[in-house]
Amino acid sequence: AAPPSTASAAEKARLGKMGALTSVAIALHNFPEGLAVFMGTLADPSLGTAIAIAVALHNMPEGVCVAVPIYHSSGSKARGFVYALLSGLTEPIGGVLGYG
Repeated sequence: AAPPSTASAAEKARLGKMGALTSVAIALHNFPEGLAVFMGTLADPSLGTAIAIAVALHNMPEGVCVAVPIYHSSGSKARGFVYALLSGLTEPIGGVLGYG
């Protein structure tokens, strides 16, 4: 479905700002999650697997929370996807930094 055409320019700008700020907040939130998955895996691989599955399920609605406002502000599904993807990429970075 296309974004609402009745939204004003101010409303679209507000949604864009909200989506961008949500993306930053989720990115900061995901960094320690990656570290938690890594540390859990070091302690016990089955624990790490359980944490990874739980975090993956937990990340799905987070991605939606980032993508939807961006999509409705820009009309671009690709832009919403990219913002959600970038906010999620901090998680593996947290894991890698935990290794180093």
